[in-house]
Amino acid sequence: MSRFLTRLGRICFLVGLAWVASPVAHALEPVTIEVDGIVPAEVERGGSPRDRAFAEAMVEAVFLVGLRFLPPEAGEHGGDLRELLRPRAPEFVLSYRVAGALRQEMSLEDDSEQVVLPVRATVDAGQLRAYLETLGLLESPREKPSVVLFLRLDRGISGDPRPAPLVSLERFLQDRLSQQGLVVVEPALRANREIQPESALALGRDLGADVALDVALSWRPKDTGSRVKGGVAEVRVRAVRVGDGTELALARFEGAGYHDHSEEAFARGVGAVREQLVDNVILQLDRNWQALAEESGAVEVRLFGVSNLLQVTAVRGALKRDLGADRAALMEMSPGTAFLRVEGALSPGALQDRLAALEFSGFRLEPVLVEAGRVELRVEPVSAPAMPQDPSGVQ
Repeated sequence: MSRFLTRLGRICFLVGLAWVASPVAHALEPVTIEVDGIVPAEVERGGSPRDRAFAEAMVEAVFLVGLRFLPPEAGEHGGDLRELLRPRAPEFVLSYRVAGALRQEMSLEDDSEQVVLPVRATVDAGQLRAYLETLGLLESPREKPSVVLFLRLDRGISGDPRPAPLVSLERFLQDRLSQQGLVVVEPALRANREIQPESALALGRDLGADVALDVALSWRPKDTGSRVKGGVAEVRVRAVRVGDGTELALARFEGAGYHDHSEEAFARGVGAVREQLVDNVILQLDRNWQALAEESGAVEVRLFGVSNLLQVTAVRGALKRDLGADRAALMEMSPGTAFLRVEGALSPGALQDRLAALEFSGFRLEPVLVEAGRVELRVEPVSAPAMPQDPSGVQ
């Protein structure tokens, strides 16, 4: 079997590409590098030395770009990575050209001869990184949270319950949040649309969103001393994690607006601050959501009023079957109480809400307490429904 000899090759980053040392900070634009395709000089079934050297150059170019996305210790297993990439390497090369003539050299390891073909290749770094993720060599980017908007008018505005500035701000928020990769949940998806939610948190729980944004608008008219109307628009945003009510973002901005028509003046005031407002909220959301995701771990689920092991078993089964818990282990059980350790994607608040909504045979769970990493519920017996009587009177 022939032996492929490869070496690191010459790397030349072109067209002003800035390459950062950290493996997670690279831009995903195409990367152009120069490499040497090196193969043994002896004739083989795999084709001419030039063809084999060219194929090896493609593998080397893709390998070197892929290596930059991996932690430093990945270089210790470079041979394995190269072989993993070999079958699909040509798919990631966008363009290439031979950068020099085929030449023959002596191997650095022994006295055998090898052929060397310099090639300049442009590699699709974005597609390559995605492929490394499918191989399990990279963590996929964290998912962005789903968001629901709860817009309301605070004070100083009369007439239409949804004036044009409010509708315009809602559309602007939806567009900008979506552009940042957040999933904006449409409030019209609520099951009970005829009942107005009491708060952003209640709306978020109705829709199963991750984050609820409470957006309040107010307008303070000012006497300008002329026919041109004016005032100050205030926009306040508070974002909370729906699962447990943790505050994720808080912002307040004011903008002045002037126009002959008061509604247009109000719209101009809102327009003056909306860019800054949304950028600020998105920055806070991204930072705090990721920080909470990193800190999230197992949740303690404590049950009170437990009368038998069957109740605990039913709750444990529901956690895994209905709520998607990765693990639900019974850690402790004493008269009247049980302690479960639950590992999964749900936050404490979401766990409590969904456990309380489930139906169990002979009992239900009543929420008692929710806090960081801990949920408490009480087991409440439920009477079996009475059997309907036979209208014929026969017992």
